[in-house]
Order: sequence, then C-alpha cells, then structure tokens
Amino acid sequence: MAPHVDTILIPGTVALVDVEHTIHSRHLDRGDRDIVLVPTSSNDQNDPLNWSRRRKLLSTVCVSSYTLFIGIASSVVYSVLVSLSEEAGIPVATLSQGTGYLFLLAGWGLLFWQPIASQYGKRPVYLISVLGVLKSYGLTEKAVVSTQRVFGFFCAPIESLPELSITDVYHRNPEH
Repeated sequence: MAPHVDTILIPGTVALVDVEHTIHSRHLDRGDRDIVLVPTSSNDQNDPLNWSRRRKLLSTVCVSSYTLFIGIASSVVYSVLVSLSEEAGIPVATLSQGTGYLFLLAGWGLLFWQPIASQYGKRPVYLISVLGVLKSYGLTEKAVVSTQRVFGFFCAPIESLPELSITDVYHRNPEH
C-alpha cells in the first residue's frame, strides 16, 4: 500500500521522491516530477504555498527586514553601553540591568506571543510587535529599565515567528 502524505507527518518518515508515482499528493510541476511537495498545499489560491514567486519573495523580504531591524536594535546595545552611559549620564550598571531585562522578557514573552500568533495569525503579532518596539524608547535613568522590559516583551516574536513564517510560504523542496 502506498504511503499517504495527508496523514500525520513524523519527521524523517515522509517520502520526498516518488519514482513510481504511487503517492497521492502534489508533485513538482516542472523539472523533476518525481519530487513530492511537502507540505501538501490546498487548491485555494490564498494558501501561502500557492502564492506567486513575487508574493513569496515580498513576504520573505518583509519577514527578513523585521528580523534584521528588531534584531539589530536589541543586540547592538552591548557595543554602545559605555558611550551611551557617558552621553546620557546613566550608570553602566543601570544600562546593563535594562539589557538583562530586555533579554529575559524576549525569552519569556514567547509564552504570550506564540499562542496569540497561533490563534489569530502572525501578521497582527508582527504589527503589534513593531508598534510596541517603536513606542518603547526612553533615555532617562528611571525609564531605561522599564522601557527595556517593554522592548524585550515586544521584540520576543523575533525568536520564533520568522522561521515559522518562512516555512509557511515555501515547500521543503528547495527547487520550488
């Protein structure tokens, strides 16, 4: 009996090549037609797996830009702590404490953002995340720790959603 791709997929158990064409699933449309497309897309044109190359590229560029800008904003802090301390008159210990809270909430924030993204979609989470990051800015000694906490919470989606967004749009087959 031929394996059926629509069943629950356990990693490493899916046939990616169907030389005998016995698997009841979508195959690559051009080139090597023996390659099975995993995951199997629906017939709906709004299914991200069925998007045009241009739309997939636009999605990838948007997700990559989000990752780049939020990632740089959250991780470059260490390189400027001393100069920022001198310029703003804030002790390095306070800046370092704020940075610690940023990374703590970036990790713990996923416990909030991941279920929200699963329930309501990734797009609203990305938008709320960007708006929250843009709003969390303060450069006084009292505001540094609290704004870094807010920033950490709102930048948390960068830790897992971009990877999921890319896999939602592309088949596991690199040729498609």
